[in-house]
Amino acid sequence: MQKAFQIDVKEDITLITFNKVPSDLLFVSQIFTEFGNAKLNIDMISQTAPCSGYVSISFTAEGTMLRSVLDITAKFREKFPSMKPLVSSGNCKITISSDLMRENYGIAAKVFSVLSQAQVDLLLITTSESEISLLISQSQLFRAQAALEEAFA
Repeated sequence: MQKAFQIDVKEDITLITFNKVPSDLLFVSQIFTEFGNAKLNIDMISQTAPCSGYVSISFTAEGTMLRSVLDITAKFREKFPSMKPLVSSGNCKITISSDLMRENYGIAAKVFSVLSQAQVDLLLITTSESEISLLISQSQLFRAQAALEEAFA
């Protein structure tokens, strides 16, 4: 019998955030082209709404690619000094998935409430119709996973 909610964990995830990126889709595509050319698999892409012509873009990559990530972010920092790249390694991605999310309300609210009660800080959130992906620090993985498994068993 299949569980209603599936919880998957990936460890050793690096978070990359570019702040003060020109709100220009061609420029944004160039960022991801650089990572693609380096054969880096990008995940959890998130962009803020434009503000004064700029956006912030966050995404994740596998931690094994940290050296390449740092090389690429350094290139962008040199070319565009106003753009502020931040790199954070040693994170985990937890994905909660279920087809029930398509027809039920408040599941994200329950996830956030459960993690709040477990005193887990979220670094990044992405969603789709049937899954919620959360990036947290490695040090909080046990607490987060235990709380979610108890709540969604």
